Amino acid sequence: MDILPVLDVAQMRQMDAYSIQTVGIPGETLMGRAAEGLFTELAQRFPARTTYIGIFCGHGNNGGDGLALAELLWLHGWRNFKLLTVATETGKPFSANADYYRQRLQAQAIEPEEITSPSQMPHDSFAVKVDALFGTGLDRELSPFWQDIIRRLNELAGFTLAVDCPSGLNADSGHSEGAAVKADLTVTMGYPKRGFFTSEASELVGELAVHDIGLAPLADAGVQPVSFYFPPEFFRAHPIPERRAGVHKGDFGKLVVIAGSRGFSGAAKMVGRAALRSGAGLVRLFVPEEIYDVIAAEETEVMVNSYSPHQFEKRPEGWQKLKPHLQWADVLALGSGLSERPEMQEMADKVLAETSLPFIADAEGTLAALRWLKAQEGTHGRLVLLTPHLGELAKLAEKPLAEVMEDPREVALNLAREHNCYILAKSAVSFLATPSGYVLYPPTGSPVLAKGGSGDVLVGALAARIAIALRAAEADTSPYQGGYLTSDYYSLYPPELAEDNLPWLEGIMRGYALFADASRFAADFYESDESVLAGEVADMIDADADADDTTD
Repeated sequence: MDILPVLDVAQMRQMDAYSIQTVGIPGETLMGRAAEGLFTELAQRFPARTTYIGIFCGHGNNGGDGLALAELLWLHGWRNFKLLTVATETGKPFSANADYYRQRLQAQAIEPEEITSPSQMPHDSFAVKVDALFGTGLDRELSPFWQDIIRRLNELAGFTLAVDCPSGLNADSGHSEGAAVKADLTVTMGYPKRGFFTSEASELVGELAVHDIGLAPLADAGVQPVSFYFPPEFFRAHPIPERRAGVHKGDFGKLVVIAGSRGFSGAAKMVGRAALRSGAGLVRLFVPEEIYDVIAAEETEVMVNSYSPHQFEKRPEGWQKLKPHLQWADVLALGSGLSERPEMQEMADKVLAETSLPFIADAEGTLAALRWLKAQEGTHGRLVLLTPHLGELAKLAEKPLAEVMEDPREVALNLAREHNCYILAKSAVSFLATPSGYVLYPPTGSPVLAKGGSGDVLVGALAARIAIALRAAEADTSPYQGGYLTSDYYSLYPPELAEDNLPWLEGIMRGYALFADASRFAADFYESDESVLAGEVADMIDADADADDTTD
């Protein structure tokens, strides 16, 4: 699967209209192709033709997709389904394309059961419930009638497959319009929708499958996407290959990590461990003297050094100890567990001001990064990534958290444009805002990540993959077999992103994909979302796993 453009509702309407009116693809043909995608996804998961399926259809085009699915099931020998149409009144007309499939079903003596009151909703236990009530065009709060219908549909037992969009979810804002179907799987047509990528939507969409229905090319329709989704299937189709013979550890990046403080020693350990697990060649970890002994005793593969943050105030010893190692490194990771203590922040200020390394700033390191960005009035070509969670994003943007939660993408984009940096905003659905104005969505991880220390693991994975990609670009050769990290590989990226540094983007998105995969491996291994620790997620990072193991 490719990296996918993410469209808003207006863009999707434009695509449909151009494909039908200008290219001349009949609407019922697109509807039939949508049904083929639904049937494929359903049959893969429930191959038995005896599977009991309930198909709940509205009277618009989303309902038409459900009617077309019913016909396809019938033609493939599936007979054990119940077809239901829902409307607020008897005799309500169908859309033209939906009526086309209603008539085709009638010709085969298949008549849907009509529901005009929530009390008529069935009480059956379906193996599969197909939600084809509302599509992506819903932009108003649902009436009590429809809220009751959706509530009752959610209460019915069975796997829920949403057609194009869970009914009740606003496909632009990502918020529920009073009530929304909670799907196990959403099969969306053409392109993923903007509203799918919010924390609220993540609980409604379930697994996301994107089905190509043969729409006209985006450029032909005059549609310019501003967001892209990097699905797990992209990384599985293009896994990290085996290393070339003759490579050495320097080919895989050299990191300096400045992290940890009294009470936060674990953060430093997890960054270092995750970086090595993610493929980094050399990792040098700098921690304050107050926690050096405990870190050095436990970390054997990471090179551990200490510094005294107090020496940065009046004496140069602290800086002189760090300086040669920063000159040695390819990438700096700063901030995990650093704390807001004045001496720690002063150290961070000095490091950022005196080096030109690409850097990742996390947690308290983002505060120093923002001070540096403001003082420099931008990055002046330096590659900078900030990784705030939404609370930290509000702090950086100097906005109330409630305002940020309403539209975090716009807040992050404004910050990225203003300071010419990259913002990876962390939440249940994380995203990367670029200074060129694009939003990129990596694969989503497991709920086990809702635990302290997960962000430190992420920083290690990001830093490792960024260092490897930048080192390969500088050397103009990949340390891996095949074409990975070469121009052939980067040709897979959308041309819209050419203005950005593609090795930098690859490091961020690949690092996040490894992190997300590791969270799922850990949840499966421990058979729990509750008991998995962040350190165990770090230990589950496997840079070779995306070749085949993630399909389990």
